[in-house]
Amino acid sequence: MFYLFMFLFFAAIIVLLVSLIIFVLSKSKRKRQKKVMLASFMVGVSSLIIGLIIGSPEPEPVMNETIIDVTQFSKISPDELVKILGEPKEKENWQFDNGIKKFDTTTYKYCDGNCEFHIIDGKVVRFNYLTPEDATNTAKLLRKFGLNYSDLEIYNNTGTAFRYRSKIDGIDDVYILTDEKKTSLVRVTYDMTYFQ
Repeated sequence: MFYLFMFLFFAAIIVLLVSLIIFVLSKSKRKRQKKVMLASFMVGVSSLIIGLIIGSPEPEPVMNETIIDVTQFSKISPDELVKILGEPKEKENWQFDNGIKKFDTTTYKYCDGNCEFHIIDGKVVRFNYLTPEDATNTAKLLRKFGLNYSDLEIYNNTGTAFRYRSKIDGIDDVYILTDEKKTSLVRVTYDMTYFQ
C-alpha cells in the first residue's frame, strides 16, 4: 500500500510539473493545446488526490493493554472493592505509622499478592502494583493503569524513582520505582493525608 501511494504521488508530481513546463513554454494560443494542458493538469491533480486517499495510513489499532484502571478505586469502601474485583486472595491487618500517627490498616491482596489496596478508615487510600512492567515508555506504562501522562505533573525524578502530582480528581499522587527498564513498584495514592 505504501509503494502504491508513493508511485501515485510521484506520478502526480511529474504530471503536474510537465503540465506547468508546457504551459510556461507554450507561446501558442491554440485552444486545442490549452485543452490538452488543462486535461494533463486535471489528471495530475486527480492522481495526487487519489494517491492521498488510497495511501493515507490506516490508524494503528490501539491494543487495550490496561492492567487495571486505578481511577475507579479512589476512596471506595472495601465492599465496593470486592464488588469490582471479587474477594481478595489475602487480607492483612496491620498498623501504618507515618511518623506522627498510627493508623489501623487492612491490605486487600489480589493477583497473587501483586496488587495491593490499602484501606484506612473504611476507604481505599492507596494502590500498589508489584509485578515488573516495561518502564521505557512512561506514557504507555501509565495508560496500563488508566492514567494519562498529560494529567500528571512530575515533581520528583531521581532517574529510578518518579513522583507525580495528579490533576485527576480523587488521585493525589503517583509514584513509580524502576530499575530504568522495568518497574518494581507502581503506587497510586488516593488520599495523601495519611502519608504526610
